[in-house]
Amino acid sequence: MRKIFILFALLGVSSGQQVYAEAQISVGGLIEVGYEKIGDGKGNLGAGDIEVGIEAKLNEQISGAILLRPDAEEIGDILDEVIITLENFSQAPISITAGKTAMPFGVFESHLLSDPWTKEAGDTWCWEIGGVVGLIGSYAQESVEVSLAVYDCCDNEEPCGIAGMITVAPMENFSASLSYCSQKEDVDTTTAAMGDVNLSLTYAAGPVTVDVEYSGAMTRENGEPKPSAYSAGLAYQASEPLEVALRYDGLNDDDGTATSPASRIGAGINYTLFEAATLSCEIGSTKPGEDDSKTDFAAKLAIEF
Repeated sequence: MRKIFILFALLGVSSGQQVYAEAQISVGGLIEVGYEKIGDGKGNLGAGDIEVGIEAKLNEQISGAILLRPDAEEIGDILDEVIITLENFSQAPISITAGKTAMPFGVFESHLLSDPWTKEAGDTWCWEIGGVVGLIGSYAQESVEVSLAVYDCCDNEEPCGIAGMITVAPMENFSASLSYCSQKEDVDTTTAAMGDVNLSLTYAAGPVTVDVEYSGAMTRENGEPKPSAYSAGLAYQASEPLEVALRYDGLNDDDGTATSPASRIGAGINYTLFEAATLSCEIGSTKPGEDDSKTDFAAKLAIEF
């Protein structure tokens, strides 16, 4: 989210709290309006994602952020992110983030309107760990970044999930990430343990970007399926305002019923109309496990501020 920084001075606080004379406040947002049509169904014209974010950087060590999603279906999801970050401990490249945010698992790079199946495959499987309250510790150097987290993931009183991610960039145009999460999930009247792994590779050469990602289940209890998904994307910056992208997604639901989609191929363009406005279009073909292929089309006009 591109932000507008406002420098302000606090004249005084009667409660005796420390005055930060050069705190930075950044305000940003996203507004989308689009059209979507799936298969033989009727097309739908409506609002897309709507985001409003505020970030406060008090000094080099302390910052906080709030992200609102007014378009959320559930009232509890309107407050999408609220975090406090502490960093630069004794000039060491260490940071601690506490609050409601996404946990360190997966990269989920996408140059299309749709998300890769490694993040979420329809309404059945989801690998993103978002919208949870946790504590994240990170260590970052020039070519290596390591993050570890504990978070709430079920109705237990104590945090029951852990996640970790390591990213290496041995070259300027190449990066690789490996992440793992282990958590408990409420299933009916019991609590089941589960563990997932994610591997992501990104390579950029001039106007071309290639990314490959895999998400999969490593452990499941009670004979539950171990789904896995992979995505391979290619993006080409044809000119300064025009980007062309292509992505292939595959899914193995491991349940033996072949009711989940098996694969999808999508292509699209992103065209920058003005400095902060982008018009994006995507067309895709999904091959379900049993039914005939379905074609989907989406177009969105978005502004960032």
